[in-house]
Amino acid sequence: MGIIGRFTFGTLTENGIVLASAVDHLYWIENIQSLLDRVETEYNLLELYVSGTVTQRTRSEMTQRGWSIQEDSIHSMDPPESTELARDP
Repeated sequence: MGIIGRFTFGTLTENGIVLASAVDHLYWIENIQSLLDRVETEYNLLELYVSGTVTQRTRSEMTQRGWSIQEDSIHSMDPPESTELARDP
């Protein structure tokens, strides 16, 4: 686990990453695009959890890039059953 920008992240066993953030509404801005550009070079399974919502443009841009998005995740922070979190050695 760690922090990238304003996101907390965790890695997944199948070369994936989960980004989580407590935001009311996530907008598609240059900083978000730059952060995703860096993250996507290292991971192939991409998941985003936000406590609020994302704009339609954010959803469109991220899903085209291969991201799975979970909005209002404050009520469902458990990862999907198919997701196995990586453990630190």
